[in-house]
Amino acid sequence: MEKLLNINRYAMYLLLCVVVTIPFFLPPSATVIPTLTNPNTQDLYINMMQIPEGSTVIIESDWTVSTRGESAGQLEAFLKICRHRNLKFVLLSGADPQAPQVALNTVKRLNAQFKDAGLPEFKPWDDYLAVGLFPDPAAFWQTVSANIRTSFAGKTAYDPAAGQRRSVYESPVLKNIKTNKDLGMVVIITASASLDTMVQRMSGKGTKLAPMVTGVMAPEAMVYYASGQVVGLSNGLRGVVELETMMARGVNYSADSKEPFVKAPQFPGKIEPLPEGLKPLDRGMSYFASLHAALILMILAVVLGNIGLLYQNRKGKS
Repeated sequence: MEKLLNINRYAMYLLLCVVVTIPFFLPPSATVIPTLTNPNTQDLYINMMQIPEGSTVIIESDWTVSTRGESAGQLEAFLKICRHRNLKFVLLSGADPQAPQVALNTVKRLNAQFKDAGLPEFKPWDDYLAVGLFPDPAAFWQTVSANIRTSFAGKTAYDPAAGQRRSVYESPVLKNIKTNKDLGMVVIITASASLDTMVQRMSGKGTKLAPMVTGVMAPEAMVYYASGQVVGLSNGLRGVVELETMMARGVNYSADSKEPFVKAPQFPGKIEPLPEGLKPLDRGMSYFASLHAALILMILAVVLGNIGLLYQNRKGKS
């Protein structure tokens, strides 16, 4: 007991590193933690899966590698839905100069997965537009709500067919978008308070708003969900795992006459799982397993500390 109570702190840090790293080297099936889905994530996924095929959505990606454990999984999940629904998307950022490139790297990573699975890749100009950073997101979203045809004024993109850069409004992505109401959805993936700005400018303007935030931003974002200003909400790492669960298992869906794993009583229909090539690779689940391993280690350390305290008190009395 004396030895256990005097473990070197560096040994504990080493043990922590080992414990949280192991899940990343295990096969996905070994790290799956059955997770129930909450109504806010269910509503988000259901609304995303009901976007009319071929629609255009705007994605504000305001995260960098510091929150990739949560944010990368959220962006990947929605982009897979975009592939499944044949959605076109405008990719932009409003919070960090590094965010546009981080988002593009995610698109490239998914394209490699699509190629391996024999699925169509996202093609710039035809399927998506990367329009970069907007340093004043408040002004940008105000313009989108007032006149989206001027929101991307001066923005150009390379048209492979023409062999030159052309206005983004000539791209199939934005060609038929006349007002913000023509958008299938506006999605924001953020680790900051940029959600507040978007909701303040776009709420009630006829466009569905779908936030995906980190865990520390969840309490603030939940207010917008409770008030009906957004159609759903993905909260942090658990939100990623819940999205992956619905992508893999569907909603109100069962193929073997058993009870559906994901039950959404607020939704009368059912949504089938995504096709095999689009099912999640358990990005969120691997982080989730790592988080649980760290929490278990912390609980054991607390228990050990309390046992040691009782041992020392009893030893002192004797």
